[in-house]
Amino acid sequence: MEKNLTFSLSNTIKIVIFVAQLKKKEIMETKEIFEANHILTVEIAKTLIGKKIAVTNPEYSANKADVRVCTVLGVETEFEAAKRNPQEKYGNQQAMWIAENNETTIARAKKRLKLIYEGENPYATCEDSTRCLPEGTFFGSDSDRPIYYIEITYKVQNKETGTVIESGLTFEDAKKTLDAFEAQDKEDGIYEPDFYEIEQE
Repeated sequence: MEKNLTFSLSNTIKIVIFVAQLKKKEIMETKEIFEANHILTVEIAKTLIGKKIAVTNPEYSANKADVRVCTVLGVETEFEAAKRNPQEKYGNQQAMWIAENNETTIARAKKRLKLIYEGENPYATCEDSTRCLPEGTFFGSDSDRPIYYIEITYKVQNKETGTVIESGLTFEDAKKTLDAFEAQDKEDGIYEPDFYEIEQE
């Protein structure tokens, strides 16, 4: 029993260390995003559809800026986005606004744009009537706090030497590229397991 317990504990520690290393490797600091100085706008967001980004925004000293990672799916009005917010009585938030004849909220929601995403909530909203930021700029926790972003890309490289073979890829494209290289190596009779690896740039 003691031997099995030791084995289980050892593997648990290894898993915890692996996850910690993965998070440290994949999650960048807010400083890195701010220094890149890329502010997210509606037009830029449209060019990032299908791509993975890390975002943050300035905060007052009482709050700590954080990094949110997501894949951009599109841009739409807050009114349209409300259809995906569940609401017990009416089914979704948009239906509730309509049923309750909440004209003020509906009018505002139709003027506000939201970043549609997969992953962590970027809390990205665009409302030009605030006049705090240039037109078409996404803001975060408040209307005077622009969203800064970095596009997350990946590279395929030689695992032993670190020589980069392909770069600037989405993770999905990087995986396809690695699989293609391995398939070609097998066809050429020179395949070696784990010869290639994918790294975040």
